[in-house]
Amino acid sequence: MGESEKRGGEILVTSSHRPSRRVRSFVNDLAKTLPRATRINRGKKSLEDLKDLMRLTGYRVLIIVNTWKANPGRVDVYIREGDMLKKIGSLYISSTKLSREQGVPNCFFRSPQIDSGKCEADICGVLIDIFSTILGARYDSNRSFDEKIHIEVSNKKIYIWFSKGGRICGPRIGIREAYREKEI
Repeated sequence: MGESEKRGGEILVTSSHRPSRRVRSFVNDLAKTLPRATRINRGKKSLEDLKDLMRLTGYRVLIIVNTWKANPGRVDVYIREGDMLKKIGSLYISSTKLSREQGVPNCFFRSPQIDSGKCEADICGVLIDIFSTILGARYDSNRSFDEKIHIEVSNKKIYIWFSKGGRICGPRIGIREAYREKEI
């Protein structure tokens, strides 16, 4: 096991097999922004190998960024329940702006609040649900925090972006679709 695999945490962030440079950079941005997240190089690890790694090191959430035409195309989110790995949802990405492309720093969040005040579409509820599960917190629109995950509609598109202390940080993600897996 590599150094990042020994540390443990709550969220494990990785890519699909054979990611492009841009996908690796996006995975790094996500791992630096989401609280208690660790990035790992996937290599040849199967989903079963990742599940075993999570069980051994105590991770609760697995985020896999899939490549589409050398860009981040879909983000699959899994949660570990005992020895089982259950897919909770997928985000289909239409565009990304990495931290370095925006000229902003990464956030290093500890306990962010989800802010969806500017999002009325049905997809916003799905995104709130997925991010609440990732963060392990209930959504409460009345709390005021210094660290925020913004979900908003701008020019008829859905965007996720991050801020800390009122300043933009981390990646900006355009979302085409989001699906929450049905309970079986």
